[in-house]
Amino acid sequence: MKAFLIGDIKAFMSGLLSGTLFKDWEFRSLDMGLVVRIHLDGKRNLSYLPESERQDQSEYVHWNEIQAKVKMLIQGGSTPSFMNMTMAIPPQRMKDVVSDSVESYQLNIRFETVDENGKPSPRLTLITGVANRTFSMDKNPERIWDSKVPEYFTKKGLPIREAD
Repeated sequence: MKAFLIGDIKAFMSGLLSGTLFKDWEFRSLDMGLVVRIHLDGKRNLSYLPESERQDQSEYVHWNEIQAKVKMLIQGGSTPSFMNMTMAIPPQRMKDVVSDSVESYQLNIRFETVDENGKPSPRLTLITGVANRTFSMDKNPERIWDSKVPEYFTKKGLPIREAD
């Protein structure tokens, strides 16, 4: 697990809310502080769908399915006081890591508007993580994921740096 800082918060948020930065990623959860605290769970509610549409649905919604709704919550209002979002990539998308124990490669996006002393100081942190199906002593998938994240964002024109 590693933490990375985003230097250009505005460009990152634009890519998140309006662009294709996380197009093929699974949306896992969102907690956000607006006038009220909002929590969204990314687990697909299959009982909401007609029987004919339930087959071949993934357990979690993809970001592009909910992106506009999240953007609507944020757009036009004040900057959220905080935001914690979890996105995930299924293991089959990580071709260079073979591990039966990995359920998903996750990225936690944490936006804070004040520092630990209560002073205004916007900060956006990305925290890597690997969700395992079973316990594993093999840390290779984590190390590879930790190295892939900076590569991914650099390719997208959003260089990141490791947090202190």
